[in-house]
Amino acid sequence: MKNKISPRISLNQHDKDTKKFLTQEKKVSKYFYNHTATMLMAAIETGILRANICRFISKWRKQDKIHLLKYGKCKISEHNGVGFYTSNENFISKLKSEI
Repeated sequence: MKNKISPRISLNQHDKDTKKFLTQEKKVSKYFYNHTATMLMAAIETGILRANICRFISKWRKQDKIHLLKYGKCKISEHNGVGFYTSNENFISKLKSEI
């Protein structure tokens, strides 16, 4: 008899649960309001796939709801030239005042 282990996330879901994506979008939005972070940092902190975060940021940039604050070194991947995003205007004005 085989020991069946079921994954936590079903990989066979073909229908998009819009409620699930809206919940993810709200969670990511709240994260970027409280933090200045890269997409990878947000993915690890929120537990949401980076592909989804990338899609949300693309949508929000078109709506001018999130801003690319600076380029820098990611604390996780340690790559240079990575974009740091925020949706909090206070972070943006603070950075401009430091320049």
